[in-house]
Amino acid sequence: MPKTARRSAARSAARGTFLALVLTIAACVESSPAGPGPSLVPANAFAAILIESPSGLYAAAERLWKAAESRSGGSLAELLGSLLPYAQAAREELDFARPWALAFAPAEPGSNEVRSLLYLPYKTEFDPYLAGIGSSLTVVARASGYMVLSDVDAPVEFPPRDGLDLSRLTRYPAGSVKLWLDPAAAARRAVGGYDPIERSIRTFVTGEEPAAEPLAAATDLMLGLLEQIRAADAALIPSSRGLELRAGASIAEGGELAEAFAAAASAPSALDWADRLEPDRLYSYAWSIDGASSAELSARMAAASLRALGIESAALEGMAAFQERAAALAGPRGAMSIDMDFDPEALTRLEKASPAELSSAIEKAFSLRIDVAQETREETAFAAFVRGLPDDPDLARFLEPYGATFGIAMKLENAERKTGSFSYGELGLRLSVPDPSRFGAAADGSDGASEAIDSAFAAASELLTLRWTSSRGSFFGTTADATALKALAATPAPGTGPLPGYPELAAFAAEIPGKPVMVGSVSAKRLLELAAKFAVLAEPGDSADESDLPDPERFGPWYSYASTIEEPSAPRFEIGLLAPASDVGAIFDAIRSASEDATEPDA
Repeated sequence: MPKTARRSAARSAARGTFLALVLTIAACVESSPAGPGPSLVPANAFAAILIESPSGLYAAAERLWKAAESRSGGSLAELLGSLLPYAQAAREELDFARPWALAFAPAEPGSNEVRSLLYLPYKTEFDPYLAGIGSSLTVVARASGYMVLSDVDAPVEFPPRDGLDLSRLTRYPAGSVKLWLDPAAAARRAVGGYDPIERSIRTFVTGEEPAAEPLAAATDLMLGLLEQIRAADAALIPSSRGLELRAGASIAEGGELAEAFAAAASAPSALDWADRLEPDRLYSYAWSIDGASSAELSARMAAASLRALGIESAALEGMAAFQERAAALAGPRGAMSIDMDFDPEALTRLEKASPAELSSAIEKAFSLRIDVAQETREETAFAAFVRGLPDDPDLARFLEPYGATFGIAMKLENAERKTGSFSYGELGLRLSVPDPSRFGAAADGSDGASEAIDSAFAAASELLTLRWTSSRGSFFGTTADATALKALAATPAPGTGPLPGYPELAAFAAEIPGKPVMVGSVSAKRLLELAAKFAVLAEPGDSADESDLPDPERFGPWYSYASTIEEPSAPRFEIGLLAPASDVGAIFDAIRSASEDATEPDA
């Protein structure tokens, strides 16, 4: 095996060993520390994972396990003991009262090669291999009651003369798994690593190999923005509420990111509109971002991505001008909910539909529901802006090249409608295919595929039609009918009602740090319902017992946030995601059931 491959495998083993040791915490009790904890991680590390209190982590995991109400039964200690046969030996030898750490640092000064360093405190000296710790790791140092293992068999200074400052991780509970990262240093080791991703997307969409220059420009912009991030951190936090992932970054002063986040911090809280969340929908979120203040950075990022896909400069200039005008009219706050569904049986019948029937058949097979509410700076001016979108010159410049680049032409249409005394607009995105042969149709139309393609895109256009109106200083839109739009516009003003009736959401919202710029929910129940339908679609003749699939009724909404936080050292941006305890239990039961089914011999 080549040296690089061996080192990569060893690094994977180091990560796996660290995870296994985290699980080994089962049934441990707080012991007396063998001595004061030294500064573990060297200052030249670009990433580190830290468990400040292994015994505290187990206590938190035990509270989560009890709240999860798994159908597996038994205690967490019994479960982990059955999964890890060497756990008892590790519990007897390792010290669970002092921090554990895993660091990634240059193998040598100035080298791009990376070495893993695993720091484990012990109560008595022992052979790590007897405790089940990976044989691909070598003990490279022992001092201060710690052993240091690495995938590179070379000595390491321990305790390090210059230790890494991990004080920013104190914001997270001691009983959590914490991550520290220098994004710019990590990205510099992966320069060029993003090119194949962008190149594959471009080739898939257009069928052509992209030029190197646009890809380089997009990568340079991304790396330039990463250089403006001083440090990043994250934590996986178990508790009786559930499993929470939090991640944040400190922004260097004077750059584009600092200006954008300062503008975001000046906007009102997104929680003002959180009462418009629809947690039973597939995805729902409320936001508060001053688009006018961040329009330049947003346009640059979008332009770099689109340029990598082959969109020309004139179109990008049109997009930037359009975004700037739209942001000047829209207020900072808004909310959106998205849901979709499909009928597997109706989808299977599409193959037999004639080209003339295909459009209506697709509309019966699919449903898409989007509801949006957007605060406006001036209601009448914003409504006029939306009404004029079909003739907007900047938007036209942006949409024009899509036909040539991707083979799909786009055009907006707006119509004034009235149902009873209720007046509203109907904004449609009309999709068409100038050259059906790019999608496999015969150039002369002899195979009938051109008509089928036209019908399919006509159905997609209908699904995307937005009925809209404005009232009480806000814009409202929906892909549902006029009755739904009228009800949406008549809802109480944002911020005047309670949060949707999920206790986890209220508790989650109360603990969001700083100024929330986004708060959202994703329905795990709806995701699983859709996944079950996809499974039926993939195996239409399979009569497998539905009990083999996770029960969607055991799942609920997961909640997320994004916040700006003013701190003395530097502005901070943070995101978080909470999976409720009941969902964690349901996920574990589903995984265990699938694992048991996989190991059972066929009858």
